[in-house]
Amino acid sequence: MAFERLSYAKDWTRAEDFPTYESNEVQVRADMQYHPNAVRDFLNTLLTALEGKSAAATLGASDETGAASTLQGVLDKHAQTMAQLRDDVDTLSGGGVPLSVQSTQVVFYESSWVKVAGGVRLIIAKSDHKRERPTFGCNIYYNDDGVYRSGTWSTAATLVAYNDDGTITLSADQAYAGKIVFFGL
Repeated sequence: MAFERLSYAKDWTRAEDFPTYESNEVQVRADMQYHPNAVRDFLNTLLTALEGKSAAATLGASDETGAASTLQGVLDKHAQTMAQLRDDVDTLSGGGVPLSVQSTQVVFYESSWVKVAGGVRLIIAKSDHKRERPTFGCNIYYNDDGVYRSGTWSTAATLVAYNDDGTITLSADQAYAGKIVFFGL
């Protein structure tokens, strides 16, 4: 969307637009007020265009992570965050635990891992881990004949990474059965 550029129909450098001597006081005041009024009208027209959703959808902006977005995208994301906060406050005031901080566990098996150079990798879909951003905590457990244990050789050496696409990757030296419990946002 292209915006009209500010321009003036009358220019102080043209004698015919603003005579050197004007005996009519009303005309002198109108001449002096011309440019401020033109700027005011231009800005009001521009603001009206920006207030329209179509303009916001085409203007470039950066979201809170610095990623490219549109002004409307940033506004929609903030509106979504505010709606989630309102839901969380309602849940808390009713004695519940908001979904955004409830824990989620993902069970995996030795066969769940994929071999990669230097070890194994397991990718967990966002629909399974339910974390919205990389600000979460987790505990990893090794399945030792049906008993989940933390702090074992395998869990201590497992790396957890939140990916740009919202998936979470577990990386380890070798495959094992276990579970990971996510908490926080």
